[in-house]
Amino acid sequence: MPIGITLPNGRRVDVETKAGANYFISYGGAESFSFFSTNLERSNQIYRSISQRSSRKPTQSEIHELTIVYGVAAGLAQNADPDVFAQIPEGELKLYIEHLMARLRHHTKDPNWINNGTIMTHLNDQVMINSTVELFMQTVPVKLAHQLNFFETLAEFAAAATTTIDDDDAETIVMAVANSLISTFDQSPDLPSTDRTFKKLEASGMLEQFIRLSICKPV
Repeated sequence: MPIGITLPNGRRVDVETKAGANYFISYGGAESFSFFSTNLERSNQIYRSISQRSSRKPTQSEIHELTIVYGVAAGLAQNADPDVFAQIPEGELKLYIEHLMARLRHHTKDPNWINNGTIMTHLNDQVMINSTVELFMQTVPVKLAHQLNFFETLAEFAAAATTTIDDDDAETIVMAVANSLISTFDQSPDLPSTDRTFKKLEASGMLEQFIRLSICKPV
């Protein structure tokens, strides 16, 4: 699905293309990239507003606004060249991962997740969790995920579902963890070794959940 963004210079780009993602990151110089710090503040305002309603339900315009933020994150990670993606200030990516962790902690207490094992109540929730799959194809997000104990939060989220987790959600979690492991194969000095990564995942409880969610269900 195309995600068109109009930049301050008036140019409209599609971050679901390599050219668009690369230009979106680099057009104003890496130091000027502030998409996450700017938009996550607005996202958090939306979530606070939703939490204060008796229905706890977002409007369609709010769903769209939130979905765009997560879609851009996924699009940049999936389509930008690795050397261009690496130009995103680390602080911006740190904000995004911290936001993901806050949302996962929220859903960990959600009765719908606990009782039904599904997070995909609204499109923004689906795109949010899906963005981790693309994000962990890139080195810096994987490094930050380990530093911030993201996988411990993800493991607690997965373990909170007392019933069988929805197939799509289970597959997404498995793919995100698998991509974080595959990223270590390049032996980047910024990442722990593959062996150490397995140990960190085991200590966090994520390796147990990874195995649990990887088991194929009988047809």
